Formats: sequence, structure tokens, C-alpha cells
Amino acid sequence: MRILHILDHSIPLHSGYTFRTAAILREQRALGWETFHLTSEKQINCNVLEEEVDGLHFYRTPGKKGILGKMPGLNQVAVMQSLARRLREVIAIVKPDILHAHSPVLVALPSLRVGQVLGLPVVYEVRAFWEDAAADHGTAKEGSIRYRLTRAMETYAFKHADAVTCICEGLRRDIVGRGIPTSKVTVIPNAVDIEKFPLGSPPDDLLKASLGLAGTRVLGFIGSFAFLRSSRLSFFVLAMVMGTSFVSRACDPYQRPAGGQSQAASKGHWDRRQSRVRRPGTAQ
Repeated sequence: MRILHILDHSIPLHSGYTFRTAAILREQRALGWETFHLTSEKQINCNVLEEEVDGLHFYRTPGKKGILGKMPGLNQVAVMQSLARRLREVIAIVKPDILHAHSPVLVALPSLRVGQVLGLPVVYEVRAFWEDAAADHGTAKEGSIRYRLTRAMETYAFKHADAVTCICEGLRRDIVGRGIPTSKVTVIPNAVDIEKFPLGSPPDDLLKASLGLAGTRVLGFIGSFAFLRSSRLSFFVLAMVMGTSFVSRACDPYQRPAGGQSQAASKGHWDRRQSRVRRPGTAQ
């Protein structure tokens, strides 16, 4: 089977989106399937049409410098137009049996349009609803015109895709609640490659000292700070355990106790490849 994955963005960019995608591609290849990969013009810091990353070959979509791309709201239309054009080009090269469109709906809609014209089935994989993500990020208000419009776009994509996958039961119930047949929706949850996270190793004292954590008990959080991933609840629970208070939307979620020392340390971005070697042994 030849599968063409159409993506918003991919590695080498760092996000849960890119890491899940890379894992899916490698698992599909382990099944003997052939995978091909195309990203939209939202692949930042990229000015090539093709590139190899971690053993995976990606086709890229060049951005268009037109008036449409500079106008708020309509710039999203430009993203879909450029992706549709590039998708046709890549399909002619790789000749896939199926199109696998990943969130957001800006990827799904051009994939559906091109798939319909060329007679290719389309699977739409939903990581999060675009309208809810916009509300969480503060770029739209729940119930606003933009919110309702993007929700309608998502529903349209669900209805016209040949199959829909999502990452949790909550998303599946919402999709089915929009009139999509239950048989059309499959849950494929997130997972962890436990071989990359060895357990039971002693703390790395040198690493703790280098981070200013010598003599402390360390609670480790592996992930990104995003409200749509329920980080608020996680921060609140940890803050109660540590005797501190939850602050707000900042990345450092804990206040310095009055007259005391900070009980949270944000050590900045780190290379995910270090996690296999050192990081798991630091948290206790």
C-alpha cells in the first residue's frame, strides 16, 4: 500500500504533532506499507522543495508571496491553495493508493478536493478541533462567527472523508454527535515508545547539579505547555502537592512563596534526543 501523508508541518520542527507523525510513519513502514510525506507552506524555516529528515523524505510546499497571503483570514485560503497545487504535483510523482490528511482542517479540505478529482480515498486524522484550539490559543472566542465557521469546516471534512481517525474517545463522541456514522470513526490514541524511557535508573547527580537541582527532589514533566492538553489541571495538582499556587498562562506556573524560594525551575528547550540517555534518570 502506498500512502501519501499530507501534513501541516513535520520534523525537524519540535512539537507533539511532529513526533506523533514520525512515529506513525515508522510504524506503518514496519507493516510493509510505503509512506510518502508532504507538508504545507507552514513548515517554517524551510526553503527547499524536498529534504531528508531522520531517514524520512519530505516534500515541501513553497509559500506564495501574493496579496492574498498577507490578508488576515484570507491568508488561510492561500495556504490551502498552495497545498492543493503542490499535492497534485506530488501525487503525480509518488502515485499513492490513499491520501492520509492530518489536522488541521486547512490540510483536510485541499486533500479532499484533490482526492475527489483524482479518485483517491482520503483518511482524515484529527488531533484536535481547529475551532477549540483557536479558542485555547486566544485567537478566537467560543461561539463567535469565526468559531462557528471553523466548526462547520471541520464537520464538512468529517462528512466527506472516507474514514476519520482521532486520538481519544472525547473527540470521537463529538464527531459522532455531528451526525458522522460510528463505523466511520476510529480512535488511535497517543502512545509512548517505552524503550526510549528506561525506568529504575538512579538520578544523575552531575546533571542535577548542572541544572541547579542538587539536594532536591525532582518532579519531571515531559511534554509541551499547551492548555488544550490539560496542562492547567496538571499544574494545579502539582502546585497543591508542592504547597504553591497556580499562576496563569505562563510557562513557569508556580509563584515564589512569600519569603521562600522558588519551587519550580524552567530550564528551557532541550534536544529530545537527550531523553534516552540522561533525562529519565534525573526525575525521582
